[in-house]
Amino acid sequence: MQPATAAPVADGSLTEEDRKYIQMYSEVLTHTHAAKEVILRHWERPIDDILTIVTAHFDAAWSIHVKHIGTPPRFYKTNEDLRLGLKKWSEGLEALKTGSGKIEINQAIDLLAASEEEYEKVTKGLLGKK
Repeated sequence: MQPATAAPVADGSLTEEDRKYIQMYSEVLTHTHAAKEVILRHWERPIDDILTIVTAHFDAAWSIHVKHIGTPPRFYKTNEDLRLGLKKWSEGLEALKTGSGKIEINQAIDLLAASEEEYEKVTKGLLGKK
């Protein structure tokens, strides 16, 4: 097993660290996508319920992310945007309680989208897909 700081394998094959990161990121995506779905269907529930559910999903995503140790070098950009996006989202949810927070939520959405785009680009390359 290579250390988490090892350079990417030249032939594009997955390292154990890559596999662990992909697993972690997939779990995070499950929660962020579930939160987005709740937001998209906001008319079905009272706003307090929506905030509770969305907060729980983002708290779970953050917990999964911070428990993961080590980021393979090829996922640094993905990970930085993910970390900042989840942090901004949390700040935005807190600010919503005082009537603000829209700026932070919009920044979080942009960062999470950038993270997911970079993640998909890297994993497609690793899996030999275009």
